[in-house]
Amino acid sequence: MKKFSMLVLMVLFVTTNSLAEEFVLFSKGAKTSKWGALGIVQSKLGIKKDGDFGRNTEQAVRQFQINQNLPSTGQIDTVTWKTLTGLNQPTVEERAKELTFALEGTDFDRWEWNYPYDEKDRSGATWGPAGLTIYDNEIQEVFKRIEQSDPNMLSSVFGNLYPIVKELTQKKGREAKQYLKQQVYDIPSKRENWVKHIIELVDYDKARQVYMEFSKDNFAPKIKALHNAYPIKTELDYAFYWDISVHTSGVNDKGRKAKIDQKFASHPPKTPSEKREIIGDIFTETLGNQYQKQSRRERNALFVKGKGVVHGTRRDCTVYGLADRTYQYLITTNIQPVSR
Repeated sequence: MKKFSMLVLMVLFVTTNSLAEEFVLFSKGAKTSKWGALGIVQSKLGIKKDGDFGRNTEQAVRQFQINQNLPSTGQIDTVTWKTLTGLNQPTVEERAKELTFALEGTDFDRWEWNYPYDEKDRSGATWGPAGLTIYDNEIQEVFKRIEQSDPNMLSSVFGNLYPIVKELTQKKGREAKQYLKQQVYDIPSKRENWVKHIIELVDYDKARQVYMEFSKDNFAPKIKALHNAYPIKTELDYAFYWDISVHTSGVNDKGRKAKIDQKFASHPPKTPSEKREIIGDIFTETLGNQYQKQSRRERNALFVKGKGVVHGTRRDCTVYGLADRTYQYLITTNIQPVSR
């Protein structure tokens, strides 16, 4: 195989569902980014683009299906998707990301200041569908990549706050968190303008593209480590590994792998859901505070049972077309996660 000097990520995703086979991709109860799969559907249907598959979207889908002589289910199956959008259907990977987006509760235009919750949330600020943070140096890396792709974008959008953005990209962890607090959060006018500028920034397709490319690069090594230790067998395995990689540090941190191996040795999992339950339990017990543990516990239950209540909202994996269907995952990567 030809070798490249640049960092390369090669991923192959294969499910037992062939592209020609009809199955449900999204149905009522799903929520994606406004710029995600359901945002595309809603734009094509000519209805409000909020990424929320509620009653209005269901009715509009049903009417479209009637008009096109398709089965009137109100669900986005593969045939409806292709007929409506003309695009390739969203992959398991893409639908898993949309589910985690719903659990994170943030969209590209959503910037969360977390300083009021400092005792239970060290992040400082959270941004976007992958829940990237200041403390973990993720937001700074996105800003750097945007600057590299278009040297004028950040200065044009942030204006007189641009020097703060530039300086922020040179800081990490607690130092970055404290700097942003002093320079922006503690000054109401700057705090308000900062959020306005983030909303302006994500109007650029390139900014959103850079954000998602970074997210994929950042979390891929964590997923690879999990897969190498406990192979992905089903769609829900992949969705769970993506979610836990976004939500926490990796399997090789905090002695997790040794504890999982010990548990597997004494209680070998018989099903994919049992495997996910054991892995989720170990991750949860190694988290830092009760708030994080409760959040992870709820998310684990969703991926073990396929449905559950997370942060007070009922979620169901099947409305994203995700189930314990056989799923082959092959990955080779030498991309390194962002340094923290």
